Amino acid sequence: MSLIALVQVDMMVDGERKSFPPGETLPELHPHDVVQLKAMGAVEDTAETAAEAKKATAAEKAAGKDFAEAKANVLAAEASVEIVTDPGGKEIDTAGQGKKAKAEK
Repeated sequence: MSLIALVQVDMMVDGERKSFPPGETLPELHPHDVVQLKAMGAVEDTAETAAEAKKATAAEKAAGKDFAEAKANVLAAEASVEIVTDPGGKEIDTAGQGKKAKAEK
């Protein structure tokens, strides 16, 4: 786990007071301290941030795939009820429903 200070973090390290400016890597901390610093928004765990970004990318990719599939289904449904006319201008039922739709003008 690599923690990066997002704000000035002052703490005791090995009995000495140390300051860590924003952007500096913090030393290993007690898990309770890490939880509290994260809750305050004072530090960022770079490993967690990278994992969340990877997860978000995967979710976006899955959503794109779902969208493409849904779009293909809609286009296929529209094509299956397309109104076709014969050379004489008479509508031909292509949906097999026995109903004839009005031709668009």
